[in-house]
Amino acid sequence: VQKVRLDRKVSLARATIEDLAGLRPVSGVDATATADLSTLTIQVAGGKADRVVLGASPVVITGLDAEDQNITINLTGKNSVSDVIRLIDQPPLHYARAVGLKPEQGTGMADLDVKLGFPLLKDLPLRAMQIDAKAKIADLASDKLVPGVTISQGNLLLAVDGEKLSVTGKAAYNDIPLETTYQQRFSAPATGTAPQASATLKGEVTTADIAKFGLPLEGMTAPLPV
Repeated sequence: VQKVRLDRKVSLARATIEDLAGLRPVSGVDATATADLSTLTIQVAGGKADRVVLGASPVVITGLDAEDQNITINLTGKNSVSDVIRLIDQPPLHYARAVGLKPEQGTGMADLDVKLGFPLLKDLPLRAMQIDAKAKIADLASDKLVPGVTISQGNLLLAVDGEKLSVTGKAAYNDIPLETTYQQRFSAPATGTAPQASATLKGEVTTADIAKFGLPLEGMTAPLPV
């Protein structure tokens, strides 16, 4: 049997990529698409996913010569924190609402890097989707994330996979700078394993800092490690 080789290259302008496992379309796409008998590669140079303005974002579909096809998507861009939260909360993901996070709860900017991988099925269960999403957040500010606490100067890494959301980095809580580690699982853990949510704050505080949280000062001397 003679082997057949097919190579094609197509330029796209202001295109729309739809039907990606129920995700909202990626619109205004400027890209170059190349294809052979087994693989379609779309090198996205720009576009929008929901409100997120994209940078270089490759999309690869494999298995064109097989019964089953798989797709990998890598979305990158620099956007507001609220728009990034909207992106990871779109159906069918709903990762933000699973941990009580809302787009209007914070301000700041984020460098986004989201990797998605899944088989191209008509009815794709969420558990079949692989996600590795990271947002490097600068200047996070919020008075809504934690009741009674104003968060500012947040330089944090937000990471999401199929099991959990985590946050690491530095932020000021009522003007007190602290190292931050937070993790929350999307489902209740098995008995005897790690808790569903955990948070650790580390730094040094003065008695004046303690007073900002309304805590008693009797018997305390500063600075105090926390």
